[in-house]
Formats: sequence, structure tokens, C-alpha cells
Amino acid sequence: MSNQDPTAPDYGSGDRPNYPPPPPPTPGSTPYPSPGANIPPPPGSATPYPPPAGAAPSYPTPPPASYPPAAGTSYGAPQMGYPSANPYAAQTGPMSLPGGRPVPSMGTRLLARIIDGVIFGVVWGVFSAMTVGGLSATADADGQVSGFGVAAMFTSFSILALFGLAYEVVLIALRGATIGKQLMGIKVVQVDSGALPGWGPSVIRWGVPLLGGLLCGIGQLVIYLSPFWADPTGRQRGYHDQAAKTVVVSSR
Repeated sequence: MSNQDPTAPDYGSGDRPNYPPPPPPTPGSTPYPSPGANIPPPPGSATPYPPPAGAAPSYPTPPPASYPPAAGTSYGAPQMGYPSANPYAAQTGPMSLPGGRPVPSMGTRLLARIIDGVIFGVVWGVFSAMTVGGLSATADADGQVSGFGVAAMFTSFSILALFGLAYEVVLIALRGATIGKQLMGIKVVQVDSGALPGWGPSVIRWGVPLLGGLLCGIGQLVIYLSPFWADPTGRQRGYHDQAAKTVVVSSR
């Protein structure tokens, strides 16, 4: 039978004594941290506790490299303030026209020219009939035309030429369109400002086809057809428009 005090601790038989387990923590008390654990800083402290000896330092997590786009945008959308199209890319199609008006078709311009030709042809026929009648009335029995008849013939042709000048120049300068162009809904304007051509450009635009017809016969027809190939910008400016710095646009 042993004489050992039962209340004395059992130190065990080995080299290390057996101590009783620690009592459980009471409510409201803070347990001791385990060795190597990161101890958070107390509230209101700006400086965290240094890590224990031998433990790896703890660094804050870096922010993400990119942030998600704002609501309503998608990835790949152009940034605000930058154009979405390449300004150095080759431009296709017709360049901008004064006032944003569309380019009329060549068929529309041809119909306008035919209407003007019919009007001018009617006036030409009337003056020609009057001239021939006047010459016949002033001819003698031998068929010789008097001086008065010759003067009347030149007067008639001069009036006809003035009518053509007034029809093509005055109407274009003041209204931007002849009767045929007005019926087809097109007009002639200055290519830079979109204003009415005025007297100088109107005279040049009328005189270039006239000189072309006098110099090489069919030159007038070539000039009127030049919008098909003479303007690489797509605005269909013929040689007469380029010389006068004008362009034909839709007025409707």
C-alpha cells in the first residue's frame, strides 16, 4: 500500500512530468494565441504587431490589375473622347456636300438637260422661222436679200445667243437652277460654302462647254459627260464645275 499523497501531482515515470491539462477558458476571456499566428492590430492602432520570430511576414493583397468596365459598357468598346474609326483610313464613297445634300444621279441631271434643250430648241425654232420669213419677205425677184434682211438675220441670232446666255447664266447665278433643274429638283451651288454660284462662276460654268464645242466639235458633249470620270471624290463634278468651283446637289 502506497503512502503517496493522492493530491500531489503525478510527475510520471519518464523524464517529462505529466502536468494536468489547463482549465477551459471562461466566457469573455481571450485565449492565448498559438505560436506563429498573425496577431491583428488592436482597434484604432495604425501599426500592426510585427510577426513572431521565424514566421513569414504578411503583406496586404495587391489590388487587381484591371477593373471591370462601368455599367452599360462592354469589353473592346472605344474609350470616351476617342473616335471609333481610324481617321487615317481610306475614305470611300462621295465626300460631304454643302448642307449635307445628297448627290443627284446622272439620270436626273440628264433629264434636266433634256428639258432645258427642249425649251431652248423651241425658242430657237421660233426665231429661226421668224428669220427665214423676214429674209424671204425682203428678197427681190431675183432672190437677192436686201441689206435690211441681212441685218434682221444677225439681230435674230444675236437675240437667240443672248437668250441662251440669260437662260444658263442668269438663272444659275440668281436661283442656282434652270427650268429643267428646278423641275428635277437639283441645283448648282458653290462647292465650298453651298451658296448660290453668283455671276462669275455662272459665266465660267456656261462658257467652258461652249468653248469646248467651238474648239473640237463634240467637246461640249464630252464636258457634259465628264462627271462620269473627272471627279475621283464621287461628287460628280464635271470639268465645267471644277473650273467654276461649283457642284450639283439635290434641292429636295
